[in-house]
Amino acid sequence: FLGTNVTAGQVNLTLNLLSKKAGKSLQLDLSSQASGLVANLPGSTIDQADASLRVRGQADDFNAIRLDEFSLQLAHQKQSVVSVSGAGSFAVKTQDADLQTKFEASLPKLAELLDLPDFKASAGQINFSGRVSQKNLAPAQLKNPSFDRTVTGNFKLEDFTGRYATNRFDRFAAGIDLDVAMKNQLAEIRKFAGSLRQAGQAGGDFD
Repeated sequence: FLGTNVTAGQVNLTLNLLSKKAGKSLQLDLSSQASGLVANLPGSTIDQADASLRVRGQADDFNAIRLDEFSLQLAHQKQSVVSVSGAGSFAVKTQDADLQTKFEASLPKLAELLDLPDFKASAGQINFSGRVSQKNLAPAQLKNPSFDRTVTGNFKLEDFTGRYATNRFDRFAAGIDLDVAMKNQLAEIRKFAGSLRQAGQAGGDFD
């Protein structure tokens, strides 16, 4: 059914759906686990990977959607590789939205899992936390809405030791702070700042 790219693995899923107020309030609780996944991807191979997914949320009056929790964990040989989590809300009628998310990844485990020939890592960690919000400035104009959007985030690359193609890195670190507002097809970069380090030595700042 999945074709020839996935050659092994076991997946299970549990879904609980609770209906209240004659169906006007719905509560969702979903969890899924996958184990022993083996897959061939373009340029890489995934071998013996495990994954888990959790989603909890609620919808009221088919309009207000609240995501209390979502999380995705990817592991290789029982050790964490990538972790994504967050929460958010969305109003169907006005299209107002708010989403907060976090991302963490171990570079050595990621390189080991994907088996990329040009990418090797003996140490390193990626961390990202961000928030995306959207406000409809003209909720009465459904055909021509006007949105005020904001994107904020913090990205950190810590102690990356390894290589990519012919480039070698020794405890390379980078940090970026971002704050962007978008309104009426105009983007305002309120903040885009960061710093670089290599082998414990400062490599410069940008703003």
